Amino acid sequence: MAAPWLRPWLDAKAPRPVLDWVATTRDEAALMLEACLRGIDARSRSGTGGEKITPSIEHPAVILVCDEAAAVFGQGMGGPRSSFENAGPTNRSLAELAKQITVLGRSEAIDPVFAAQRGTVTMLGDGDLKSQFGLRIGLGVATEADARLIIPDDVHIAANMAALHHPGSGIVQQGRHGRVLPVKFYRLEPEDIGRIATTTGWIRPAPDPLLAGAFGQVYEERWTHRGSYLVPAASTGTPAVTPPGADPDEFEQIVARSLRDVDVELPEDDNASPPRKRMRAFIKRMTPPGVSVGAVVSLLEQEKMPVTRQTVHRWLNEDAAAGLVEKQGFANWRWRGGL
Repeated sequence: MAAPWLRPWLDAKAPRPVLDWVATTRDEAALMLEACLRGIDARSRSGTGGEKITPSIEHPAVILVCDEAAAVFGQGMGGPRSSFENAGPTNRSLAELAKQITVLGRSEAIDPVFAAQRGTVTMLGDGDLKSQFGLRIGLGVATEADARLIIPDDVHIAANMAALHHPGSGIVQQGRHGRVLPVKFYRLEPEDIGRIATTTGWIRPAPDPLLAGAFGQVYEERWTHRGSYLVPAASTGTPAVTPPGADPDEFEQIVARSLRDVDVELPEDDNASPPRKRMRAFIKRMTPPGVSVGAVVSLLEQEKMPVTRQTVHRWLNEDAAAGLVEKQGFANWRWRGGL
């Protein structure tokens, strides 16, 4: 499941992976959960944001996504039954970590998203963990009883959920007493995942220094000592980060460099405004795939340098006349100067 999201980074089409950390083993999951708890504690002790952190460029949110949660947190769903078996962390120990993150992380902008086949406590650790879910999303279910495990206080909604038969149809409820709304979900095909990961991998913020320090060495080594097996498994082309014949030390250095921000050299232009310079750097970084006007506007808005689409269009047309950029296809622009 993770491979399509990593391929653009491995094939050097994005400067960083859109998924910042991937855990496909129980041991790695434990390291990730423990790191998130350290991050929660560090942010809480620092007093950042006062009562509650509002995610920003300086203090990005951390979204912890767990698919097939039953395999990690479920009761009797796999993994060692007891820590005495010396077979790695138990589901119970992992569920306790997940519970602490769910309870304590919301005020520190560290939020989990758990997905399971059914809403039973046997699949989600225990009732205490399930009771902390502020947002509940339900798709089609086999019976009304299954629907009541998701929305327990509305028999009419449960009956409606059991009657859903169109793929992707579902409901969403924010808070226990929130209004239940109908929604429609769509499947992402592998080719769509690649496109999304390519165009958004650059924009995923890295952890702020406080978080990175709290995550520690296990975070720094996530793609080298432990996660290196994901690299050849996910790559389909000639990956720039894994050249044939690279020894382990060289391999680690290459992967580490690929996670850093890309330095972009631009032509001197003292008259260009900071937003325009940022736009040029963005376009050069995203060449050859190219970038749309909407993506430029979104980037500048997130970096607190908002401009209108008309302004971006004007800048691009002027830079095209100067030979710095060129239009690629119907809506994308790519860097031309210096190539």
